[in-house]
Formats: sequence, C-alpha cells, structure tokens
Amino acid sequence: MRLRSLALFTALFVSISGCGISVETNSRQITDVEVIAISAPTTTVAAMPSESMAEKRNSAVIAYFIRGEGLVGKATVVDSQFLATDLINLLIEGPSSDLTAKGLRSGLAQRQDLIDDILVENDLARLKLSPQFNDLPGIEQILVLGQITLTLVANLEVIGVEFIQDENVLIVPDARGKPIARPSTRSDYVELLMKS
Repeated sequence: MRLRSLALFTALFVSISGCGISVETNSRQITDVEVIAISAPTTTVAAMPSESMAEKRNSAVIAYFIRGEGLVGKATVVDSQFLATDLINLLIEGPSSDLTAKGLRSGLAQRQDLIDDILVENDLARLKLSPQFNDLPGIEQILVLGQITLTLVANLEVIGVEFIQDENVLIVPDARGKPIARPSTRSDYVELLMKS
C-alpha cells in the first residue's frame, strides 16, 4: 500500500513539475477521494467503492525462512487484509515446494504447538510461546526467534517483539546467543541474513 502511494505521489510530482506549476510545500489531507477502476480494453470509467477494491487486492509480504544457520527473506503474496496471525501461519505452513528444493525451511513448519497466542498492541507484538519451545536446541531457538521477529517487524507497524511464556516476559537470545532483556528488534537478528 505504501509503495503504491509512493509511486502515485512520484508520478503526480513529475507530471506537475514538468508543467511548470509550483508544488505546494505544506502538506494537507485530501478527503472524499473516489476510487476509479478502468477495465480494459474499453475506455469506460466506472466508480467503485473502496471496500470492493480492497477485497480484490493482494499484498506482498516478506517471510523469513531458514537456510543452513541463517535466514533468507522471500516475498510472498497474501490477502491485503493480513494480520499478525496470518504471518505466523505463513511460517507454520513453511516455504513453497520450489523454495524447499532450494534448501529453505521454517522452524515453525507444522509446529503450531510452539505458539499459543499473538497480540499486537501499539508498536509491539506480544507472542506467547508454549512450553514445547524449550525442547528446541539452542541454535534452532535462535533461528525461530529470528524468523518470527524479522517477519513481524518487516510487515507490521511494530518495532519489536516481546516473547512471553507462562505469563512471564522471556529474556531471549539474539543472533549471537547473547540475552535480550527487552523486546527483540530487527537489529538483534539481522546478522542471520549473512549466514545463509
């Protein structure tokens, strides 16, 4: 959505500046905009309510999958109205068969038992891990935490992920195994992208 808005703004800016018309320096909110859809090959224009356009649109998200001892981000098309649970389900479903053939996997694949709940509040995602998460080996825990953190932070308007178990906030390891006593962020796991 942001990329589409940015592209529209850029095209508008180029067309206005090319005509010799000065561009406003102050921002203002535009209201009562009507969405128009043009169906090819005719030139007929039909007005459509924005709700019906939203139902038909898809969005691209970045899902992070494990390869070796690192992570790889892959673009995946989802419904435009995705939620945090949809992103976690994407990781649980695992990568497509062609990505699996290239050596990618998910630490959550077919392991919905590792996550009990997810809640997004303000700029923080709170993810409740089940006791089964403790059974994973140390490096696998780091990869799963990195997968979850990078995927949620890349696609939601959150700056961090707080992991909870038995109603307690967990101190989790970063990419180097050092404990994090705050919500995990992209910078905690970004170096896993260099290890794949």
